[in-house]
Amino acid sequence: MKNWVREILLLCIFLTLSSCVTDSKPLVRVGNVKIYREDIELRRTAYEKCYGNSSKDSIEVLAELIRDALEEAVLKSKYNIEPPESILKQKAEWIDENTRDPQTLSCIKSVYGKNKKAYLRNVVKPTLINPKLHQMFSQDTSIHKQGRDSIWNMMQKVKNEPALLPTLAGYDTFRIGRKQDTTLKISGYEMPVGENPFIEKVLKKLKPGELWDNIVEDDYSYKIVRFLGEDDTSYIWDGVIIPKHNFDDWFKDYATKHIKIEIYDVAIKEAFLKKYPNLWWRNLFID
Repeated sequence: MKNWVREILLLCIFLTLSSCVTDSKPLVRVGNVKIYREDIELRRTAYEKCYGNSSKDSIEVLAELIRDALEEAVLKSKYNIEPPESILKQKAEWIDENTRDPQTLSCIKSVYGKNKKAYLRNVVKPTLINPKLHQMFSQDTSIHKQGRDSIWNMMQKVKNEPALLPTLAGYDTFRIGRKQDTTLKISGYEMPVGENPFIEKVLKKLKPGELWDNIVEDDYSYKIVRFLGEDDTSYIWDGVIIPKHNFDDWFKDYATKHIKIEIYDVAIKEAFLKKYPNLWWRNLFID
């Protein structure tokens, strides 16, 4: 190989040249998700140039990329979902229109330059993967079967004999504020949030003392709900809440059983393991 060709390839791999789009071999594989050397350099450079943070070294940035890749790998493995490029481009446009920090975003985009694939992969995709994985988990009836069956049995008892409600395990009285947050922050971006569906679609539909005739489900729990009333600051209800499985516990268990991590560069792998001896997912590494 001619010297000038070799130099160009090395620059594309190891330096941040926004005009280079590399199809090099991956440095890391997390399940079937690939991480490239350029991903590390681009994100590290963005930290330094756009956030004024020069303290993050390449190994720390690699840990962040592996964390993001783990979520993507689990979403693919468990639910066979991967956002297509068309959706990534739409989300990139949404970020352009809705960012609260256009100066920083412009800086990040300048770091990535013409390397649009890396920008979509490293900056845009994580903002889709994380909420989608949480959504699929929260709606997965097989994962939450025990809690769902338990509250269903309680609900049948209360329907047949409403006076039993205060005797159920986990019974309590609850308050929920009338004023709710109007925005939700995900991966540094703010998105508008509508009215609380639990208030609008459940509590406001009930008269004091009336029981909602079905199980109320949200992302985190199953509920039996009886509306008690309201005051100037709160809606008041009683009933039972059964929490769904904890996402972090499930994620760790699933990844441990189904996902493997392979770092192809021995020196980088050794440096990584030395810097992070206690990360749970180091046990996923292939020797």
